[in-house]
Amino acid sequence: MEDRLLATLAGQPWLLRFANADDVFSYAIVDPHLLDDGQFATLAAQCAKIGWRATLQGRKLYLLPPGLDKNAAADYLWERLADGEGQRLAAARPLRLAAGDTPFDLELLRAAEVAWVPAGSRLAASADQLPPTARVTPLPGHQGAAHIVGEWAACVAGVR
Repeated sequence: MEDRLLATLAGQPWLLRFANADDVFSYAIVDPHLLDDGQFATLAAQCAKIGWRATLQGRKLYLLPPGLDKNAAADYLWERLADGEGQRLAAARPLRLAAGDTPFDLELLRAAEVAWVPAGSRLAASADQLPPTARVTPLPGHQGAAHIVGEWAACVAGVR
């Protein structure tokens, strides 16, 4: 259904190309300057009718089924680890750590006990949306990534 939805939009000046990802979700490359808020809202409403959601991340437009998000994947891994580790996890539950830079990552960051957002990212620009556990790095880019890795290692080592 979502592929047909994008196919009906072929020829729109803002839609550069679209594809299906392994029959799991659909995505498109768009010109965000030509895609206005009203067009996106209409597309999002059409997705909602079939239980899907539309999210725009810069030039990438994703049409996603329910349950397909980074937090769901992290929950799945957490549960698998808990099933396999049982008693050890009950005695010393590891921290849930996360890093993200787009609104697509918000649920993952909210579920984390410690979270990082790189300076200069779309999320850092929307600090009011960040959970209280999120830390914005002092610098963007590679230096921000290095900062996250250093703090992540300190958390894992128990230094926090």
